[in-house]
Amino acid sequence: MNGELSSTITKSAPEQADERDDENDDRTHRSSFPDADARCKLAPRGDGGLRFFAGPRRDPAILMVKAAADSLQAVLAAFGGVSLVPRRWRNRAGCTEASMRPSPPAISCALLLALAASAHAGDEFFPIKHVFDKNEIPVVVSDRQTEFSLDGKSWSPAVATWVHPGWAQLQGATWIWRVAKVSPDEAHNGSPVITFRRRFTPPAGVTRATLRITADNAYKVTLNGEVVGSSGELSAASNVDDGHWQTFDAYAVPLKPGENVLVVSAVNYHSSATKGDGNPGGVVFSLAAPRESAK
Repeated sequence: MNGELSSTITKSAPEQADERDDENDDRTHRSSFPDADARCKLAPRGDGGLRFFAGPRRDPAILMVKAAADSLQAVLAAFGGVSLVPRRWRNRAGCTEASMRPSPPAISCALLLALAASAHAGDEFFPIKHVFDKNEIPVVVSDRQTEFSLDGKSWSPAVATWVHPGWAQLQGATWIWRVAKVSPDEAHNGSPVITFRRRFTPPAGVTRATLRITADNAYKVTLNGEVVGSSGELSAASNVDDGHWQTFDAYAVPLKPGENVLVVSAVNYHSSATKGDGNPGGVVFSLAAPRESAK
């Protein structure tokens, strides 16, 4: 991410209106819950309506959300089948929706996974834009089973990295990098080319899929040794004003029976930033197949 240049972008009237609404929402739940020192803010429903959750840092619900980073199953068990939407979620008008019904399991899991990516009490969770097609089934996503290497010889597990609020999100996928938060040196000078590798075997009968991918800042992706696509320049010397990480590139790709290998080379451009959250690096991808193609 190029923090220096992106900061000069003029926000549109709708974006400015959303910021004013967010400020009003902030004042609403601060006054409603004066003891709150931890809060979440995201869009857990398909209609995109914002919901807020505020409460004391040691509140059981806050702790459960935080625990999602370590164990999704532990969180689900802790709720014991009760609605995963606490009574204190609030709509944009500040009205409590105590009658909200539990979300379908898939949505609930996706919600918790989204929170788990950066669940720390006291943080603010931004609205999340998910890319998901109900007519598709996931084949593989970026996660901690993905490996990374700096030399193509020595491989280590990829790390779930700090997620910038401006980054788009893929359903079920995790933004990954070589570290949880880039160092001040990388933030300022950029990263070397980092290669990510994900081995997978598609479900029986699945011979084609759609790859969705983006990176902060540049990437090149291959599947089974064949170049699929790229975005940006794989050089830390680059420093262009890009917003590639706000959207996804989509590619139709063939799959073969047995093991397939997806390889992504990525780089984080240099900037004037001196902190990791000022110029974060990350890659996210999802490979999904038509539902009817799976046996």
